[in-house]
Amino acid sequence: MHNVLVLGGGKVGKSVAELLLACGKGAYRVTLADRDEANLKEAEQNIARLKTKVPASHKVEFVTKKVDARIQIPGEVGTVGVAVDEENNLIYSGSMAESKLFVIDGDAVNT
Repeated sequence: MHNVLVLGGGKVGKSVAELLLACGKGAYRVTLADRDEANLKEAEQNIARLKTKVPASHKVEFVTKKVDARIQIPGEVGTVGVAVDEENNLIYSGSMAESKLFVIDGDAVNT
């Protein structure tokens, strides 16, 4: 099973999470993170409805998490993508303005 973290529970984030769970045939464990509790609650309701529509063989694993910390990327550049290495507690973030990949030590993040 693949672990997927979707950052942002707006229209696009919720849609990505729902598509992975509906079409992934049980291959994805999705965590949706957002700072807005209303987005998370709506996503949980959508997934509850989704669970009634997919075959029982499709395991739907979905978790929502409120964002507890924000990390400033050096130079205030926009982020293209984020990946999390849970085993080593590292966060990888690509930048839009510069061709750089930032590696952030999750243990050093003060929440």
